[in-house]
Amino acid sequence: MQFYDTDRRFPAWGFGAKTQGHVSHCFNLNTATNDCEVVGVEGIMSAYTSSLYSVSLAGPTMFGPVINKAAEIATQSLQYSNNKYFVLLIITDGVLTDIQETKDCMGRASDLPLSILIAGVGNADFKQMEVEQNFGNLHY
Repeated sequence: MQFYDTDRRFPAWGFGAKTQGHVSHCFNLNTATNDCEVVGVEGIMSAYTSSLYSVSLAGPTMFGPVINKAAEIATQSLQYSNNKYFVLLIITDGVLTDIQETKDCMGRASDLPLSILIAGVGNADFKQMEVEQNFGNLHY
């Protein structure tokens, strides 16, 4: 997907980790305070690898804050008539614990230029993460 983005800059967030002593469900993966963007897939992978040395993985697994952050960016883009489309890719190895909040967030974001892709990896039982409702912007 990076080849469809002219500047190849992507927001990269982490969730479900202890950062600075408390559990965060949406933090900049590159650990920068004000800028969540990285350059290309290489930047995403580098930020992820580096963050493993500065955070401790922690539950519960919650998607709501990350979806809200992506929706905020899509909303701002609409307000400035930027005509951009956004894709939020969530990669998780844990079973979701805020299922209703996640559904609510997806519903609120369903009119935005935003697709949400959730990829479950590993041996967890991801059956409960299947969504019965058609939000139009969710792909699992």
